[in-house]
Amino acid sequence: MIDFNSLQQKTVSLCIVGLGYVGLPLAVHLAKHFSVIGFDINQKRIAALRNHVDDTGEVSTEELQTSSLKF
Repeated sequence: MIDFNSLQQKTVSLCIVGLGYVGLPLAVHLAKHFSVIGFDINQKRIAALRNHVDDTGEVSTEELQTSSLKF
């Protein structure tokens, strides 16, 4: 069982599945406090996000550059 202390200490990671209009902003925000992995089946989307580009406009390039979110 995962407890909150494990999340705070970043000994375990959260995974957000689906990095669209809701998932990406959620993942970026959670990554400010926890270790987060973002997953999406769209490989082009992941490639763009790795280059700090969000085609939906929900998250800025600066937010993606400074985020600890992993894809």
